[in-house]
Amino acid sequence: LRDLVQTFFTERLVKINLYPFATTLDFNDCSLQFYENGSKGIGIHRDYAMFRNLICIIVLEGKARFCVCRDRYGANTEEIKNLPGYAIFLRAKGLLKMDARPFHFVESIQGQRLTFGLRQKQT
Repeated sequence: LRDLVQTFFTERLVKINLYPFATTLDFNDCSLQFYENGSKGIGIHRDYAMFRNLICIIVLEGKARFCVCRDRYGANTEEIKNLPGYAIFLRAKGLLKMDARPFHFVESIQGQRLTFGLRQKQT
């Protein structure tokens, strides 16, 4: 799955005039996140500053509320649709020469939830 997503981006990014990332996109960090039915999920946080360019979270199984917000207190919470088969993309440092990293959280887990995360660690 990592290779498919990497190839998808690599093939398309060469076709655009302005490369959107500070460094070449290279998903070199993969993770599986498992949440049990009824679990609390994960509280408001930002992904580590060591991650670059783009974060991709692919929902493999289960339902939950995936939300982004303005700050660690949950201001301006906005839910992002995230059914199985959906991919969620989050900014990381270096996207469009910005250092923005969104606050986000997962809650209200229904059924077993499994996600596959792709990130790029700074090298």
